[in-house]
Order: sequence, then structure tokens, then C-alpha cells
Amino acid sequence: MVSGPLKTFAVPLLLLLSACVTTPPPPPRPDWIAHPKDSDSVYLYRLGSSEKCSSEAAAREAAFQDARAKVAEDVLSASGDPALAKRLRRALPLREVTVIPDACHVEKNRDGFACWVQASYPLAERQRLLDRIALSGRVEGLWAEAQAAAQADRFDEAERALQTVLENYDAMLAPTFDRQRVQYLAAELPRARRRKELGGFWADAQTAAHAGRHAEAEQGLRAVLERYDPAIAPPFDREQAQLLHGDMLLALKKDREAARCYLDVKRTSAKTGYQTEAARKYEAIPKSRFWEMFDRWGGRRVALLCAIREGKGLRRFAPLTEVLMKECGLAGMETTDIAMELTPEEMAPVFERQAFSGVVLKTGGAAGILWAILVDIDPARRGKTEDVLGVSASVLDTDVRFFIVAGESGKLVYNGSFKETAGASSESKLAERAAAVMIVKYLLPQCPAVEKQKME
Repeated sequence: MVSGPLKTFAVPLLLLLSACVTTPPPPPRPDWIAHPKDSDSVYLYRLGSSEKCSSEAAAREAAFQDARAKVAEDVLSASGDPALAKRLRRALPLREVTVIPDACHVEKNRDGFACWVQASYPLAERQRLLDRIALSGRVEGLWAEAQAAAQADRFDEAERALQTVLENYDAMLAPTFDRQRVQYLAAELPRARRRKELGGFWADAQTAAHAGRHAEAEQGLRAVLERYDPAIAPPFDREQAQLLHGDMLLALKKDREAARCYLDVKRTSAKTGYQTEAARKYEAIPKSRFWEMFDRWGGRRVALLCAIREGKGLRRFAPLTEVLMKECGLAGMETTDIAMELTPEEMAPVFERQAFSGVVLKTGGAAGILWAILVDIDPARRGKTEDVLGVSASVLDTDVRFFIVAGESGKLVYNGSFKETAGASSESKLAERAAAVMIVKYLLPQCPAVEKQKME
């Protein structure tokens, strides 16, 4: 048994011997740690290290990540764009970084584990990555340019930039914008272009209207209304253009068309202010009772064949022609007096045998509607009276027959007849009464629409 001073000296000595046995000296470090390779014709090399790790595996992983970070630093430095490099530091795809075989050294000390690795990265991959970084920078710039161009209505420039952005979006590294934003702007550009174009038409039409250039303004407003689409969010309401269009038509003495503009606003607008204004403008227009026939006859030119006969002589009935021309004119229909071109012999077959084709051909296709009227006065009854319930009244001494014929086909569309009294009336008065009865009692309530047909 050891005791006394000798015992005191023996205990530390045993502890020291024990430590020497359990912690052998580390193996010598390989030369590549002190003299790591930088690069060759194929690879870039970087040395990674770690220390104070809890396990050998953790030390190896930490050393590898350090080498990988140094590869990333090399690539980002070579990119030449510090701001972009800072943003992309965590986004670089460096899957090809690998540890060189037999280039991993691990040491264990009192602080834990330390490790050194030498990693390689193919120079070809490095160049591809640099190209992607450069591409990302260019595409980011193009996205900014596209937005600025769109804001300034430089649509062609914006479209070209957006096309390039979309084509290269998948190759970008960590883009700062979503593909959906690019797609939305690309889809919005055609609408913006149309909106800009529409706004230009609208501004030009307003300028022409205020300057009294009514025909120019009317044509411009037609273009505006043809192009108007709520989906493009126009900078003005459709009703504004419709009401101004009506005003221009009214200034051009196209009352029927103006009335239709105002009536359309009154019936379709959801805004009370526009409804009220349209109703006021509509009510202020003198109405033609013949407007409805314009629609049924498709606005076709009307060839008038007005004849009168008292006894055996058939002749042109000029007063009736004048009345009907006025009615058609107020409704916006053009007319031609073909009775001036026909002899009594040429007119007679129209009324006696309903032979319309020759007269239709006579117009040369210039008229879409043939309106033939014969006012046939019985001279034996004219001026006579008869007792009606104890009251003396003029007898009905006149037969009025009329025919509506489609000019394109020569087919009869509608015909009718009624009695009138010529008596002592002038031809002008007789013409006015006959026209009123024919239009109000027959054509307006009964005449069908004329369909477009080909001449047989």
C-alpha cells in the first residue's frame, strides 16, 4: 500500500498516463489541405472545412457545405452584378459540386470533430450557371421595360418584351415576379391597345362635333359605337357616344336615325340621367308616321308609280307622287318617280294584269320597292250625292288600288284597295286623303316586311 508523499505524487501520474492512452495523436494532415488546387481545364476546386462538430458525419456535411458556399461565391463574383449576386446567393443550383475521392480528412479533438474536404465543380456547369445568371438579369430588366412601355402606351415595345420574358421565364433564377403577372399584362395589352384606339376615335369625333363638322363626326361616332366594348373598360360611357351620334344625325337632317339613337338609349340604359336626356331629345323630334315602313322595307329606294284615271285616260298623278315622296323623305327613304318615264300604255298592264316585271326592269334595279297606285275616278258618279239617314252626302266615286312589289324579285308583297270621294275636291286634296288612308289604315297595320330576294 502506498502512503504519504508518495501517494500524493502517484495519483496525477496515473491520470496523465490514462489520458495518453485514450487520446492518440491525430494522423498527419494531407498535403492538399495546405496546398489546395484552384482549377484545371475541367473543374473548379474549393477547400471546405468545419470544426467543433458533434459527430464525424456532421463535420463532413459542414465541410462540404463550406466548400459549396465557396463555389457559389466564385460564381457570383464572376457574374459582375453585385446586387443580383446578393439576391441569388441562396438560389444557385449547385448539384454538380462533389467531394473529390480520398479528399476528406477528419480529426477528433477535445472540442469535437473537425473536417477538411476538397470539392470540384465542372467548369462547363459554371459557365451554364453564369449564362443563366446573366439571362435572369436581362429578363428582370425586360420585365421592368415592358411595364414602363405598357404604362406609356408603347404597345408594340411592351408586347415584344413580354414575349421574351415568357419565353425565358423558366430559365430564370429566383425571379422577383410571378409568371401570372406577365401573362396578365400580356392579356391586358390588346385591351389597352383597343381602349387607346377607341379613346382616339372618341376624341376626334368630339372635336369634329364641336367644330360643326357634322358628317365627319357622325362617321367617327359610328366607328366608336362599332368598336365599343365594356370588357376593355372604355374611358367614357356608350350612352355618351349614342347621344352625340343622335345629335349629329339630327344636324344632318336624318331625323329617323337620330330618333332611333335616342330611343335606344332610353330603352337600354341603366342610368336614369341618360334615360331622361334621351327621352327629352326623342320627344323634341318631329315624328314621321312612315318611319316604321323604313324598317319593314329595309330602307330601300322606292319607285313611285302614281296614276289617275277618270274615264278612259290614264295619266301620271303628280300631286299624289309629291305627297308620297314627302312621306318617304321624312322617313329617310329615297324615291324615284318612274311614272315620268312611262307612257299610259306602259302603265296600264301594271294595274290591269299586275304585270310588274317590265316596270321593275325599267328602273334598272335602282329601286328596291315598287309602289304603284291607281286612283280610278268614275266620272258618272263624280259630284253625285245620296241620302244617308236623311242627310245628303257625296257618293263614293273613286276606287284606289295599290300594290307593293319587291324590286329584287318582282314579286307582289302586299296590295289593297279602298273607296274615296273625289267630288269637287282638287287633285291635291284627293291625293292627301288617299295617301293618309292608304298609309294609316293599310300599310302601317298590315304590310309585311320585304325580305331580300333575287330576281327570277
